[in-house]
Amino acid sequence: MKFYLPIALSFLSFTTITNATTLNDFYAYKNEFMGSKFCKSTNHSDCKSINEQRVKLLSEKQGLYKELVANPNVYQKVKTCHVELVHDSKKYKSGEKGFVRCAARINSKTFTYDSFSQQVIYNYDGELRNIFNQAKENRDLHLLNRLADEFSHNSISTLAKQSITEIKNVMVQQKKKILAEFGQAKSLQQKIAILEKISRPKNGAQAEVSYRDTINQNKIDKMISDIYKMVQAKNNIAGYNWYIENYPSSLEAKKALKQLHQLAFEISEDIDTINSYNDFTIAYPLAKQVKQATERAFDMEMDEYTGFFSDEEKEARRLLIQSKMLEQDSEDYSSSERTGYMIVVNRMNDLLKQEFNSTDAALRHLESNEFKSFVRSFKRAMKDLKHQVSRIAENTKDLSSIMRDQSNMMNNHFENAAQDREMATELTKQHRFWERYIGEVGS
Repeated sequence: MKFYLPIALSFLSFTTITNATTLNDFYAYKNEFMGSKFCKSTNHSDCKSINEQRVKLLSEKQGLYKELVANPNVYQKVKTCHVELVHDSKKYKSGEKGFVRCAARINSKTFTYDSFSQQVIYNYDGELRNIFNQAKENRDLHLLNRLADEFSHNSISTLAKQSITEIKNVMVQQKKKILAEFGQAKSLQQKIAILEKISRPKNGAQAEVSYRDTINQNKIDKMISDIYKMVQAKNNIAGYNWYIENYPSSLEAKKALKQLHQLAFEISEDIDTINSYNDFTIAYPLAKQVKQATERAFDMEMDEYTGFFSDEEKEARRLLIQSKMLEQDSEDYSSSERTGYMIVVNRMNDLLKQEFNSTDAALRHLESNEFKSFVRSFKRAMKDLKHQVSRIAENTKDLSSIMRDQSNMMNNHFENAAQDREMATELTKQHRFWERYIGEVGS
């Protein structure tokens, strides 16, 4: 009869052990069935027949292996056995030493023996200590828990448990410190700093106490809400825009956007020029006040281009040139950022069709492929705009992309292509005020 013991081939080659040993080198479950009979004893020394004995335990400690039910999920907690092969097999000779994992199946007299997956670990305690020291230094709770649970037959288990307790105590103190810092954050700048720390990703260490794990979402939402109240108290366009840029997914982002639109429209009304209404429409195409701005600008353009003594052909060409210049200005922007420009150009086209449809300039333009292409693009843009407005109206919680697009449109337009210098100057003034306020609050 031939007997096979799944002890690693490396039992036969005595190589120098390095610090590269990992915990998985101590045993590896192969799910192999060994049909040999083994005695269920501490050291296998009282087996009835030498033919039934394959290995003997070299340690005198108790509990080096335990009986388990046939559940693969349980095998990971099986203990290791320091053994010596006491019966020749086809591949292994008597006297070869190493470590195997002993796992009993349902039949208590039949066992599976699994060996190290890579190499024989001669310095058993030393290698375990190296692994423990590294786990302790890295505060690796997963590895420390494995040492505590799976190596209860070794003193390393006690050390691992002590380290786990120490690390958890430190984590408790760190959490208390974070919560205290959170509770003491009163100024706008302090609250911003806390939220920045919460948003930082973890560095991967299991025992790291992060702000995100310590402060629950309700507390985060409450702090963001407090920041909004501070912004609201200043009632500043730049402040609302700053809030939208930094907290686009917050519950108050939609309120900030509405307040921003209202304040911007009031500025355009105070200035009351075609270009101030153009600025508003281009920068804030999502605003409900766009309809009012369009109507007001249309009336003003009507007065400007259709005077009693004006030359229709000349005025039609002048209006057409203005609309084409706006189209060209929009070409450097993304499709979403061009929406406001298209609304303004479409308004001018409506005036051409209504008041100058008999002129050669208007007729050639309205029949051109260029105009037809614009109409198709405009319809698509209005469809997308309607979808975005609907999302806001339905109180969709995560409006990040819409909010950021709105902020980009405003910033790009007033920094690079504002129509009305007076309106751009007012927004720049508000922006500088907000920057000073942010700095002063933190000081």
